[in-house]
Amino acid sequence: MKCSLLLSLFITTLAAAADEGFKPLFNGKDLTGWDGNPELWSVQDGCITGKTTGLEQLAYNQFLIWRGGELKNFELRVKVKQSGNNTGIQYRSKELPENGQWSLGGYQCDKAEEREVCGCGIPRRAFREGAARETVGGPE
Repeated sequence: MKCSLLLSLFITTLAAAADEGFKPLFNGKDLTGWDGNPELWSVQDGCITGKTTGLEQLAYNQFLIWRGGELKNFELRVKVKQSGNNTGIQYRSKELPENGQWSLGGYQCDKAEEREVCGCGIPRRAFREGAARETVGGPE
């Protein structure tokens, strides 16, 4: 079975982001501080939205990358609305320019409709079309 691409990811700002010590990474209006393929990523109804039309659209996974500042130890709180096959959030990842622009490898929290729970802490490397995903060691 071929690995699926990110079909839809909606990240909303939470009221919890206003909790003491939390800083929002998304302003609810645009992708300021983020870098990604504008054909895939946008803001719709106050949510970060990523959409692909199928495996033929991308030769490799492309992610939306936070460039709005350096993150160290953190706690991430998000609401995710997922439709289609699956979605995920990469964290503590490294860019993989040898795969192409916006390609990452590192830990990923996955969410899929057929599973009632998220899988977290899965070290992944972006894949090229037709190749299986490869497990790699986490970023240093």
